Amino acid sequence: ALDGMGRNDEALDSHLVALAYAPEGDAYHDLTRNLARSTHRAARYVETVRAMAARARDAGTSAGPLYLRLGAALEEDLNDAAGAAEAYAEAEAVLDGDGLLTALRALDRLYAQTGDAAGHARVLRRLIDAAPDGAVDSAWRLASIELAQADERRPVVARLVAGREAVA
Repeated sequence: ALDGMGRNDEALDSHLVALAYAPEGDAYHDLTRNLARSTHRAARYVETVRAMAARARDAGTSAGPLYLRLGAALEEDLNDAAGAAEAYAEAEAVLDGDGLLTALRALDRLYAQTGDAAGHARVLRRLIDAAPDGAVDSAWRLASIELAQADERRPVVARLVAGREAVA
């Protein structure tokens, strides 16, 4: 209601307080994040979600979805690739299933963007195991990283040939 009256800053403050009472509510997060962006206060949303995720982690409750939200906001709203990678890595550590794949794919994208070859190779190895439908693509991208770094290319080529034969 406050945002409808042009009192967006007050509305954002109210939404952030309410979010603490319903941290799992997708609609609340989307509404609050959009309001934070429209008022140029995305950093406030990020700090609130960061604190919520830390509290959930410390309490032993499900922090993974909050870390995914934090990573998305850092990456998309604040253009903070390093911060987003940290948040997605936190999510990776506690999630499984679709949530894990979301975190791994985000890390894949961020590590490729920032040129973190070691992190990228680690995530691609995890993607090969976690996402069989994309394993071939991940294996080829991993091989290109390894070939660029390898003193000896034969082991990398042998692994590629073995992988190709296993798929055929």
